[in-house]
Amino acid sequence: GVIQNSYYGFALAGAWNHNYQWSLNIPGFSTTHNWAPTSYVVSFPDGRSETFSHSNTDTDFRAGVGVHERFIKMSPPGNMLSYLVLADGSKVEFTATQHTSGSNPIYYYYTAVATATIDSYNLRTALTYNGDGSLYRVTEPAGRWLGFYSTTTIWGDIVIDHVSASDGRTVQYNYSHAVFATGGPAYTYLSSVTYPAETPNPTPVAHYAYVQPMWPMAAGTTTACLYFRSASIPCTPGQCGRLPTPTRLPTTTTAPRKSTAR
Repeated sequence: GVIQNSYYGFALAGAWNHNYQWSLNIPGFSTTHNWAPTSYVVSFPDGRSETFSHSNTDTDFRAGVGVHERFIKMSPPGNMLSYLVLADGSKVEFTATQHTSGSNPIYYYYTAVATATIDSYNLRTALTYNGDGSLYRVTEPAGRWLGFYSTTTIWGDIVIDHVSASDGRTVQYNYSHAVFATGGPAYTYLSSVTYPAETPNPTPVAHYAYVQPMWPMAAGTTTACLYFRSASIPCTPGQCGRLPTPTRLPTTTTAPRKSTAR
């Protein structure tokens, strides 16, 4: 099973993520209590996904050729923690929970959430959640934090409304609704981001516009290509153009980021 560590995002169109949008899928189920998973699927904030499994050359789980990250598996029932080790030595910690389904027989499966990021100096940034699974707060070692707050749009989508920092600043996310592809459905999309004003400068606002893809959309495709402040970002088959990253808060990032993987 899988639980996104950021249950509510920046709406569907554009495939926006943020830097704490890690998720772990532990495939499979078993009639054996506390069974040991044989693979782990990690979704990264940049949009890519990697499957880690047993390696003949390493005690840690590995992904495909050219993937520098490695995965330290959990050991249930005594240790339900697992770690994605990044190329720079920092880690993402995931905490798993075992669930049951059925009664005769009983099947066991796991879900997991990212509970911390740990840098190469072993400094821990904690991620905590609301009861519904949505990301509530990100707290760094010095005690500074970012709070994530969701809302339901008039179109029925649950999205990140704003992010507030412990120093009192707030980043506001604004949404609209439109059809991007001829004959296609309407999608809610992130239309602008309002950042904290710094006197005497005007309030900075980043605006985004979306257009339909420049190639035929595959069945079920929902991501539209993007234009940034009316400046065309070239699109090629299979991947939308990348966008400039909006201004970030000095303490830590709250800027949405464009998913670059498809």
